[in-house]
Amino acid sequence: MTALTQSDLEEEQTLVRTSVQAIVSEGTSSDRLKLTGLEILALIAAKVVLPMVSGLISRVLYDEYKNIQTKRKANAAKAAILSQTETSSEVVDDETILRDVTQTLTDEGLPKEAATNIARASLQRVKLKLAAGHPT
Repeated sequence: MTALTQSDLEEEQTLVRTSVQAIVSEGTSSDRLKLTGLEILALIAAKVVLPMVSGLISRVLYDEYKNIQTKRKANAAKAAILSQTETSSEVVDDETILRDVTQTLTDEGLPKEAATNIARASLQRVKLKLAAGHPT
């Protein structure tokens, strides 16, 4: 596996942001998300995608970036991910990543089922891109 490009990361964050935005638009999210702006949705997407990718390429990166709370930390995570040229021998298992990412989304006000679906779909896409060994 090789690391993703900035374009790959941005594409996945856009897909997650769009999925979260669709849940908010349906009215099935909590009241906390009803007035969420695009910048907040972008941070939520970063809180999903960046820890996920980190965990798939390095346990050390995952431990550092699994709880992103600010745009600054998200930018640091993105830079660390993009600087990785190889996958570490110690990575995080899929179930741990799914559990943590789902929790992040439910903490942001998404229903558990929607959060799980978004997390699973994003993990599948990211793993396919990493396994391909080249950006899509």
